[in-house]
Amino acid sequence: MSWCERHRLSLTTDTTSGVTAYTTGAGITGRIQTLIYTAGSAAFTTTCDLTVSSVNTSQVIYSTTGLDASEVISPRLPTHNTTGGVIGSTTTAGSGTFIYLHNDQVKVTVVNAGAAKNGTVDVIVS
Repeated sequence: MSWCERHRLSLTTDTTSGVTAYTTGAGITGRIQTLIYTAGSAAFTTTCDLTVSSVNTSQVIYSTTGLDASEVISPRLPTHNTTGGVIGSTTTAGSGTFIYLHNDQVKVTVVNAGAAKNGTVDVIVS
């Protein structure tokens, strides 16, 4: 039987148009299934950049520029051939490999979003 955990991060930008938030509680162990960004009542501006990463390793799980609407992301690591060439995409569920965390936290950083803007990021782990 499989299980999933949802880790919700509520984000509200400060006067510098940015915000950084971390998952709380026990460290996350498992694979990142999905990231769900939901625009808030005062959505981030179209110049916003969002980065989701692992705290312990600083591995980027997902990064995008110009985030201006709610979206669902299935982040993946690209796979490589025997010469190190990339096969697949980091943002498509149909290619690449899952990103695994072990007793780690997830960090979400938003910049250039405008002051007093808000939204949420749900991290779904299985």
